[in-house]
Amino acid sequence: MRARDGRRWGEAVLAFERSLRQRRHPQTLYEIAFARQRGGDSEGAITALRDLLAMSDPAPSDELVTQARTLAREAGEPNLAPTPQTSGSSDCPTCPTCPPQRECEVCPPAQVVERVPMVPLILGAAGGVVLGIGAGFYGHALADSAAYNSQNASIALRQEIKPRGETFRIVGLLGVIAGVGLEATAIALSFTGRSRPAATPTADRATAVRDVRVDVAPDGVVVSGRF
Repeated sequence: MRARDGRRWGEAVLAFERSLRQRRHPQTLYEIAFARQRGGDSEGAITALRDLLAMSDPAPSDELVTQARTLAREAGEPNLAPTPQTSGSSDCPTCPTCPPQRECEVCPPAQVVERVPMVPLILGAAGGVVLGIGAGFYGHALADSAAYNSQNASIALRQEIKPRGETFRIVGLLGVIAGVGLEATAIALSFTGRSRPAATPTADRATAVRDVRVDVAPDGVVVSGRF
């Protein structure tokens, strides 16, 4: 009001608009329109007067409405009408037309897609082939060992079997170890490459892969553990 009385119209408009943001009141809108009109902003004054007529809580008094229409005629608007209400409620403290917020009527559940990349599949297939070959060589070595230790085996047969059995045993063990390693790597990659909602299942299965054990028994190779 000091800026208004001192005819500092720009300062008065800023001060009244700051007050309007704190509490909407028809008298404050009138003061904004008055300061804008005196400052040369007739269009802004008419806009504030229309907002004044549109207010309902609190509603402007009859005397204030008469003053607003008089000021509007001075600004060049003889037929002052309230600001049209397109939507929302006139009780909105910040804007006369607040659009309703959109809500999700039926939200689809979150979906987790598990994808197995090609690398684990290739490693798994290769590991199965190598494991099968290694087991075959090692089984042949065990058969040669049984024939070598037989009481009916001749010296010539033992001389023929011994170097071949040692070679088959080594190749078989290497094949089994390499095959199991490829299979374990494929399993680990297949679990770590999938999209999962939680990390607990992946951690459990990764731990299970580390529990794989390979033992050599007299009658073959034993692979145990959790997969």
